[in-house]
Amino acid sequence: MGRKVLISSALATTLAMLTACSSLGVLNGVTSSAGYVVHRDVAYGPGPRQSSDIYVPAGSSTPTAVVVFFYGGNWREGSKADYRFVAEALAARGVVVVVPDYRLFPEVQYREILRDSASAVAWAMAQAPKYGGDAEQIRAFLQVRPEVEVLVVCRVAPSR
Repeated sequence: MGRKVLISSALATTLAMLTACSSLGVLNGVTSSAGYVVHRDVAYGPGPRQSSDIYVPAGSSTPTAVVVFFYGGNWREGSKADYRFVAEALAARGVVVVVPDYRLFPEVQYREILRDSASAVAWAMAQAPKYGGDAEQIRAFLQVRPEVEVLVVCRVAPSR
């Protein structure tokens, strides 16, 4: 009887701790930090929210595909740090991952948010080889509705 109480108590404590955490925090908490190298806060523009975290697969010897992952948040909230679990999952599969922050509303209007996004992609295209990426294999992933975790995948083609 005492063992059942102890297990029930431990389970209740664990559940209470998990509900106090955000779902993103829980996912990042169980994410491995092995298998990739991360370069944090690499600027793609002059502002404090115009930077990216770049996840590079460990041990890659040939240029690899690049994913630029834009998180959702209704352009009002969010942080690149919240999506380490996405970047780790892709980097573990041999993909260079760029997760940019961008300026948020109401600091800027939607047009400037789009400019930040375009600047982040242009930066990734130009800098991909420096991080082991292939500039000809860049994709942008957009998390458009975080509450249902829908991803839209776009092919980013270098202009010729």
